[in-house]
Amino acid sequence: VQQIQSDTSENYTIFYSINGAGVDQPPLNLFYVIPQTGVIYVTKAVDREECAEYTLIGNARTKEGYSTESPLIIVIKILDDNDNSPQFTEESFCATVLEHSKIGTVVGRVNATDRDEPHTIHTLIKYSIQSQVPPSPRLFAINQDSGIVTTISENIDREYRSEYVLLILAKDMGGREYGLSATGTMTITVGDINDHQPTFTGSSCQAEVKENESGVQLLCIPVKDDDLKDTPNWRANFSITQGNEQGQFQIVTNPERSEEH
Repeated sequence: VQQIQSDTSENYTIFYSINGAGVDQPPLNLFYVIPQTGVIYVTKAVDREECAEYTLIGNARTKEGYSTESPLIIVIKILDDNDNSPQFTEESFCATVLEHSKIGTVVGRVNATDRDEPHTIHTLIKYSIQSQVPPSPRLFAINQDSGIVTTISENIDREYRSEYVLLILAKDMGGREYGLSATGTMTITVGDINDHQPTFTGSSCQAEVKENESGVQLLCIPVKDDDLKDTPNWRANFSITQGNEQGQFQIVTNPERSEEH
């Protein structure tokens, strides 16, 4: 690992010793020194993610035990190895985008972290979309640096498909082929807009009522709307536009179904 040497070794027989964390303090016996040469060795593999550096105290003494110099501070820095894969910060990311959104609309963002040394290529993460379910048409893109997902098409139709799942790859080493990687998912729910008008399911309706009766339900008029069920976009509002000049009829909304009576 390192060698310590005293300038007084030319005149005296010097013996070296070390102490501190990694020697006589936890983790014990990680480093040792050859007393006659001052060469410091490590006894087992070290993990930078557990401890990035160790500070030892080196001592030089004669065989009689006299210190020939002041103690030497020895800082051993652990060099980082790319031994940690990126990890997504969530098991699955969720996002929502309105149907027919403009190209470039931000859908959401994924994020991954890496335990290797910050601000090095070992922790430089690049993102990419590996697959989309369903696969066609391709509707989304991801910024390789920020992990922001955006739309690349305006043809996102909730009535065709209300949910998409992206499989996203996060790779360190700046995305190089030999980088370590992890995959995560983003589930995208397509939000509804009012892009369908209600239509009557029949062309005409007939009903009968006895004279002098009042408050009697005559009929239900069903309509169809392809927007999201049980939302204001789906629920139709009716009015009588002709034939009720005397105000003899009333039309109200059925709260449970998109029909009037």
